Amino acid sequence: MNKKRERLFDEFPKIDTKEWENIILQDLKGADYAKRLLWKTDENITVKPYYRSEDLNELGYLNQDPNEFPFLRGTKEKGNDWRIAQRISETNPQKANAIALELISKGATALFLNAKEIKNSQDLAKLLDKIDLETIALRFENHFSYTQLTEWFLDYVNQQHIDKTKVTGSFDYDPITYLLLHNKFWKSKEEDLQEILYLQQNIGKQLPNFNYISSNGNILHNCGTTIVQELAYSLAIANEYIVFATE
Repeated sequence: MNKKRERLFDEFPKIDTKEWENIILQDLKGADYAKRLLWKTDENITVKPYYRSEDLNELGYLNQDPNEFPFLRGTKEKGNDWRIAQRISETNPQKANAIALELISKGATALFLNAKEIKNSQDLAKLLDKIDLETIALRFENHFSYTQLTEWFLDYVNQQHIDKTKVTGSFDYDPITYLLLHNKFWKSKEEDLQEILYLQQNIGKQLPNFNYISSNGNILHNCGTTIVQELAYSLAIANEYIVFATE
């Protein structure tokens, strides 16, 4: 804040925390402060009704450098490389492509694509037409066969002479979470898990910066898990995929 803006507040007297608390107690008219204004998260963290700069005094991690254990300020020293992502629900390849190009022109740097109607390599080419895969990250969702989609996608990348090391994004392939959500595998346990090996041998080796397996913790959250449980179950699912792929 510059000095001119600081002077705007000179005419307003500073109010300390005790004064705020006294006003709150008056407004409560005898009601229990803790019961009315404090609440606890499922992780047993008490949340106050308001916070002030003095509450930061005991937070030691504020002075911690980025990319240092325990990594509370991230794992990168310079920037987080955030992407501006947009989800496209349109399933028609040509219509979805038009939406994608418009979103990119407005600043989107990542796209969530509904691949439900991608039934051949021509459909995929229509969907990806004029999208720079070296700068725009893609996440494919809802496809009936990620094995088939992989073949078409790799063919497209090769035909367009795209630098494979610059292709980024992911597949929404998560058979265990699908099982939790639908009480059955997409095909069968053996076939679904076997698909992981295919993706590993193809996407994993040819597109090193493209993620072919997902662990969708949002589904767990929507089922009522706490933050800790969501993280724990998501990591457990990811671990199952890693174990299977490395056995």
